[in-house]
Amino acid sequence: EQTYALLLTAIAVGSVLAGIAVGAIGERWPKGPLVIAGFVGMGLSLVAAALVTDPVLAIIAFFFTGAANMLFIIPTVTLFQQRTPQRLMGRVVSSRQALVFGSIAASMGLSGLLAGIIGPAPVLGISGAICAGAGLIGLAVPSMRTAR
Repeated sequence: EQTYALLLTAIAVGSVLAGIAVGAIGERWPKGPLVIAGFVGMGLSLVAAALVTDPVLAIIAFFFTGAANMLFIIPTVTLFQQRTPQRLMGRVVSSRQALVFGSIAASMGLSGLLAGIIGPAPVLGISGAICAGAGLIGLAVPSMRTAR
């Protein structure tokens, strides 16, 4: 129980510190590369967490998971708000939220099912690999690489 609380705390601390940092550099760095780096970083940190057995190393990995999460969330939301016409904002935001929260619910259900079959560490590693792969795919999308 205590280790689980520390893992969640590490994610929160990483998120807060990275949120402050992204806020400070956000205007100077292009948003697209931050999104790509965030996806790749989050994926790699999840893979690292899946591979370690020492709780301290897992806490460190989850700190970086939280930090990388902010690297892609903040610029993604900013790009979304900048590029969505004001007259469509309500409809687009509600559609986006339905997609995001529906995906979260589906992934939790699938992760729980798979963890019961293959164990939580492999599920964490697979999730991380998918996340890092999504970030690497972003490198192949010119509009993502150059998004400001």
